[in-house]
Amino acid sequence: MGKYSGLQGLETCFDENGLPLNLTRVNDVAKLTLTDAEKEYCEHFGVELPIDVFVNRKNQCNYNMAHTGLMATDIPTEVSRTATKVLNYMIQEVPNLVDCATQEEYDAKAAAMKEEIKNMGYDVVADFYRDSFTKAVEEFEKLEG
Repeated sequence: MGKYSGLQGLETCFDENGLPLNLTRVNDVAKLTLTDAEKEYCEHFGVELPIDVFVNRKNQCNYNMAHTGLMATDIPTEVSRTATKVLNYMIQEVPNLVDCATQEEYDAKAAAMKEEIKNMGYDVVADFYRDSFTKAVEEFEKLEG
């Protein structure tokens, strides 16, 4: 299509302000090309196009990325080992969630996973990073003056 786009007029279209117009990105045209999965996705999230999910997102996290740059880099060995152990466990177990045939089976496996992760000592990891982030915010506020 790229080779013949000039013949179709796709690269020489302009809107009423003289700006280039890509007709394939017009919402009405985009709706015609949605797959069944994309249509179901849109219906689930109550939007017309998949991209609208990002535009209409609720509960977005908007925090200053400068805070993360001030977080501790000297991670204790215990925290690092526990985080690695939990990550390896999740890599092995998350596919089992995908294979669940029912919501009840999923809920049971997810609850068991959460309990196992807690038993691995993940609270130590979460507490370390939560504390580190809180200190980073405080440090940033001092720098900001």
